Amino acid sequence: MGQAEEIRLSASTSPHNVTVSPQKRQRGETLSDEVVKEELDFRLRLQSYKIDWHTKSKSISPWICARYGWICLEKDLLQCVSCKSYLPTYLPSLANFKEYNVRLKRIESGIISSHEQSCFWRSCPCSEQYCTPKVDDKAVVLQEMRNRCELLSRVSDDIRDTNVVGAEALNIKVEIDFLRQNFFPSLDEKLLLLAVTGWTDPNKFPPWSEVVTVTCHYCCREFGLLPFKLSIVTSDDTDCSETNDAASHGLSTHHKGKKDKVLNPAKQHYSWCPWLTKLCFPLPISSDKNDLDELQLYNDNLVEVLPEPRLFPRWQFALVLFVELTKPILKIEMEEQQELEEACRLLLNELATKVEKNLSSC
Repeated sequence: MGQAEEIRLSASTSPHNVTVSPQKRQRGETLSDEVVKEELDFRLRLQSYKIDWHTKSKSISPWICARYGWICLEKDLLQCVSCKSYLPTYLPSLANFKEYNVRLKRIESGIISSHEQSCFWRSCPCSEQYCTPKVDDKAVVLQEMRNRCELLSRVSDDIRDTNVVGAEALNIKVEIDFLRQNFFPSLDEKLLLLAVTGWTDPNKFPPWSEVVTVTCHYCCREFGLLPFKLSIVTSDDTDCSETNDAASHGLSTHHKGKKDKVLNPAKQHYSWCPWLTKLCFPLPISSDKNDLDELQLYNDNLVEVLPEPRLFPRWQFALVLFVELTKPILKIEMEEQQELEEACRLLLNELATKVEKNLSSC
């Protein structure tokens, strides 16, 4: 049974009453099991787009189509999981620019209009909050980061042997140092870089294989670490025993003059991936979260430092925001800890003085 067929069967046995209704969405009322179901269903639909879809326009990206209930049956053909309508998505060559644009506009409108009039997805796509990485909730950002780190730790040795670009090259050296100092003190920097840029779910099959892949949950891109594996540079007169020793540790060898391929994890996502969506500082204050006052205060301070709006990809936006919102809290906690230690020290000194007086009086 193909993946698309499995998704169709899953949808047919899961009617709309397991999905959050439009009325509940408008009122902000959701049940936890409904939310989880909606997230899982969205990812199932997204996983069906693995047939050269990343070459199509961002305006008809798998992320958009999956939000409106479409799965990819085969190349250039989508089907709604509910009303079973079809949507052809063939695009001519860009050489015929006029025809390409006409066809693209037809597909863009068809994402909505091709559903049956009574179809749920026509007027109520999957909410972005279920299919977009969170950025403005410190607790969620940290927990998801920890989850990705925990999963990636299963292949920590393979990641350590991978030639990953440094934090400086990604302009997040300060943030990475902050995370390692306060939250991930024993974690390898390479693994942390993969986690903060959105990579998770490592797969190594068979277990003794050198082929390790990591996955993004939001664009379903999967790539292998093997092409970026560090090598031992050898010369023509290198002892064979040294080469064999390197191979026994999983490292490949090459001659001088050749360079290892460098992995930039931020550039491995598909171009339409939500992790790459550009977000701007200062933040628009339109949230009802507990961090609202912190966001407002952060914006007020940020305007003094960055008078011009500054764009970040979503993964970097989430990282920078988390660090900047957490720094003041940790500073306060540190000051409180220092005050407590000072109070304890004074109390101990006072007790010691009383003990000395009692002993001397005896």
